[in-house]
Amino acid sequence: MSALRLVFLGAPGAGKGTQAADLAKGRRVPHLSTGEMMRAAAAAGTSVGLAVKPYLDAGKLAPDDVTWGVIAARLDEKDCAPGFILDGFPRTLPQGERLAEKLAASRTPLTHVVYFEVPQDELMRRLMSRGRADDTPDVVRERLRNYEKLTAPLIAWYRGQHLLRSIDGTGSPADVHARLVGAIGGTAK
Repeated sequence: MSALRLVFLGAPGAGKGTQAADLAKGRRVPHLSTGEMMRAAAAAGTSVGLAVKPYLDAGKLAPDDVTWGVIAARLDEKDCAPGFILDGFPRTLPQGERLAEKLAASRTPLTHVVYFEVPQDELMRRLMSRGRADDTPDVVRERLRNYEKLTAPLIAWYRGQHLLRSIDGTGSPADVHARLVGAIGGTAK
């Protein structure tokens, strides 16, 4: 099986993490969750974590340079050589361009970009049911507004490169997984 280098796009609560974890396990590639990496850094009190914490607390995205530092270092790790699934990065066009440059330099371009489409009311319901301290209604609404505003140009850019595969992110995890596998090709591992 050829290398699998994927980006999962979708608003917070779209199910990217669930699907990335399942697919990564089946395909034996790392699931790189930006949100989890950032929350872990904040909890550990690392220098990156201290820089990220105010943004997490306010429901805002961390600046590109802070986010890129975490991602670039992780992509250079040995376990990413056979492929990876990026979940939560890139979120902006400049981040996408920077990722494309890094991958082009190592001749390891993305295989696909999967966009999970979920209606706003369903996103709010999902996010409010998670029970995280940072998932207050105001923070969730702000997070969704920021996501839409910043990600629209990135989605259009990936569509223009013929990398984007949009799938319906509603329904059971098994239904969404079946759509995901159909969008990227291959077996449902």
